[in-house]
Amino acid sequence: MSPALVSAVILLGTLVLFVSERVRHDLVAFLALIACLMTGLVAPLTPLPDLPILP
Repeated sequence: MSPALVSAVILLGTLVLFVSERVRHDLVAFLALIACLMTGLVAPLTPLPDLPILP
């Protein structure tokens, strides 16, 4: 699958979860981030560049 299609599926799932309000919004955002990390759309260190544990 192309990265555009994967990101569209993640976006659609995120929007459905936001609108349904069955899951807390912060958890939905975290799940979307994890989905992007797991599919390789985002590099592992990109979302958290300001953590003091990183070199």
